[in-house]
Amino acid sequence: MLVGGRLGGEFVPQLEEGSLVLTSTRLPGASLDTVLDGVTAEEKILRSFPEVQTVVSSTGTAAIPTDPMGTNETDTFIFLRPHDEWKTASTQAGLVTKINDVLEKTRPDAAYSWSQPIQMRMDDLLAGVRTQLAISVYGDDLAELNRIAGQVVETLRTVRGAADVALQGSGTVPFLHIDVNRDAAARLGVSVPDILAVVEAVGGHVGKPVTVQGAIIPTQVRLREDAVSSADRIGHLQVRRADGQGWVLLSQVADIVLSDGVSRIDRDNIHRRVIVQANIRGRDVSSFVAAAQQAVAQKIRMPQGYRMVWAGQFRNLQSALHRLFIVVPIALALIFLLLVAALGSFGAAALVFANLPMAATGGIFVLALRGLPFSIAAGIGFIALFGVAILNGVVLVSQIRVFR
Repeated sequence: MLVGGRLGGEFVPQLEEGSLVLTSTRLPGASLDTVLDGVTAEEKILRSFPEVQTVVSSTGTAAIPTDPMGTNETDTFIFLRPHDEWKTASTQAGLVTKINDVLEKTRPDAAYSWSQPIQMRMDDLLAGVRTQLAISVYGDDLAELNRIAGQVVETLRTVRGAADVALQGSGTVPFLHIDVNRDAAARLGVSVPDILAVVEAVGGHVGKPVTVQGAIIPTQVRLREDAVSSADRIGHLQVRRADGQGWVLLSQVADIVLSDGVSRIDRDNIHRRVIVQANIRGRDVSSFVAAAQQAVAQKIRMPQGYRMVWAGQFRNLQSALHRLFIVVPIALALIFLLLVAALGSFGAAALVFANLPMAATGGIFVLALRGLPFSIAAGIGFIALFGVAILNGVVLVSQIRVFR
């Protein structure tokens, strides 16, 4: 009991898949050329490690958008050589730590998050993020949400075992706001649809498709790049008056403002949310979440109308343990009744059941010696072990009765 209470817990054991996934996130306003240059530099750094065999990067969203990502986000798949050829570190965790230190020192323009291909997909399906832990802050005001999430990030970084702590989709991007001034448009005799048609042409107006040799080709009409390269140039675009007698400038009938705004707005159950993501290294998930929740509760006071939800692998661990705590006692009770019916004695059935805690000691000691926390996989193993122990007890008691 003393050793088992210190094991900690996680949903599934961390298996080494033989490859890694590095997710690098840059500012949302970064151009595609800047991102690709940074990814190329990262790949050169990764290939400099003797443990790395192949590096393949994927930036943005693919043609089939099964995994939507921005152009500032890149997944780099790192295929490792056999373990006996490693020189930088003896363990995968140590290798990740050393590569991450080099990247952060030489390429500080991105935030890095580490995972494994299968593990990343599982985490993405379970919590909607590619890390082991996701903390969702729900509310209405985006500024307040980002303030609370920033405090959560700072608090998590102080907890032992925290790694890759960051806000999902942080940063701002420039927006060009064009609002129609209806009073000025009416005074100058310009219709609102004509103004909106010019504004739409800035980004591209989707026209009617044309047919060329039996092929239907979509069309798009947009203004030249030199005509819309700045807010001033956009303001000098001309809009025809409704009576066809002359033109007016777009700046005369619309307010054009360039401002910064959030890069993304996530929603869940109609509420806005900001997600804080984190990985855990060198510590089990269960004890880390308990320590993190205690630290966050002590340092952060949630305003009225705002709430925080913790998700990730530990939620699945809690759900699985809750079911096991219900199913396993019921199953053991039924087995005990069957033993009483088979052996014809409560004492004999209790004697068989007394073997169960003794049988569990070997598994607990092996987990402790291997440095593995308790997981659902280990729990299934203990259930199978209990079955073998009960069967051995029945055979032993039956043979004792034969000898008597």
